[in-house]
Amino acid sequence: FPVTIQVDDGFVSRFGGEINRDNFDIDMLVQQGENRDYRIIYKKNLTGLQITNDSPTVVNRIIPTFLNENNAAVLLPEIYIDSALISNTAIPHAKTIHYGDIKVSEEVDSVVLYPTTADAEVEVRARVAALYAAGVDLPLLTVEIGFIQLRNTLEYADYSALEIVQLGDTIGAVYGDYSWTSRVVSYDRDALLQKYNNIILGTVRPSASDMSAS
Repeated sequence: FPVTIQVDDGFVSRFGGEINRDNFDIDMLVQQGENRDYRIIYKKNLTGLQITNDSPTVVNRIIPTFLNENNAAVLLPEIYIDSALISNTAIPHAKTIHYGDIKVSEEVDSVVLYPTTADAEVEVRARVAALYAAGVDLPLLTVEIGFIQLRNTLEYADYSALEIVQLGDTIGAVYGDYSWTSRVVSYDRDALLQKYNNIILGTVRPSASDMSAS
């Protein structure tokens, strides 16, 4: 049966690296893959193409809340924090995020992390800034590609080494006047037939909901 493998973006966003799993072996890498200078080209080995633009998921206005000393959710004095790219959309794309782990005067392991409201507000602003730095305010283009591996054909058997695609590799696709160069974030591979059914090029970014705490 085909098996789908995807990059785990949690390690990238939280620990500054990318995790590589191989059965029971787990490696922490600065970045998976390499630039193989490989192109998937229409009329040569490209058999299908699906492009997804996730503009509706862009978040460029965040309304964060945290807990005060009475365990009540409170807003920042400025209420919301806008991205520097707020003008890129006709209307703000707003999202409310509650940071339930940020609580004023709460003691955690004998340490008070946020003694004052000002301390908590600084942490909230830093987390929102990290979300924007990670790209939640940018639309991402995902390209799902179906292709034929030329190394499985007799004519191109000598070029088999050029078509070893791995997770995290930077490769390109060409369709008419359009071209993309991006990383492989997912692929669907048939383990029995030893061939790829499709690969997905794109950019992995943390979701605003995944990075909030409750």
